[in-house]
Amino acid sequence: GDDLFASFLQRTDLILEQFALSGFENVTANALKHFLEHVGSNIKVLDLSELQAITDEVIEKVVDTCPSLEDVCLSHCKLTDQGINRFCAKCRALQSVNFSGCQDITDDSVIALSTNCSLLRKVQLSWCVKLTEKSVDALVTNCQDLTFVDMSQCTIRHLPFEILEHFSLQ
Repeated sequence: GDDLFASFLQRTDLILEQFALSGFENVTANALKHFLEHVGSNIKVLDLSELQAITDEVIEKVVDTCPSLEDVCLSHCKLTDQGINRFCAKCRALQSVNFSGCQDITDDSVIALSTNCSLLRKVQLSWCVKLTEKSVDALVTNCQDLTFVDMSQCTIRHLPFEILEHFSLQ
């Protein structure tokens, strides 16, 4: 698993702007952190979805090593409000996020996301089963550039029409 990064780490001239590594079971947190320390400074698009190694501690390292992030996919990772809140506090240039299937995050995460990352255009939160109408309200209130929100399979029971009448969401 950790051998996966060996060839990347040997390169001193590597300038990655996009990196996707989804679903690998044998990637360790330490290997991923070391890899991102080496190549993360220019990464704008990062997909680490469905990685067991992704925890609150690891995404805090992602923020420190990938300051240029604009688009991040951490779907189906074991993240909590604590990790998401710290992540959002430092990743203010985000335009697109996918936290779908992160079943432990609550409205607190989305409020922190919308407050700190006001440039968001695309937000995917499907199957985040603890999210409610508060998350929708925070997003449309704080993120004026939103064009896409997916909150399917969340616990939203009522969506006031007033929230949508001022926005052209898909």
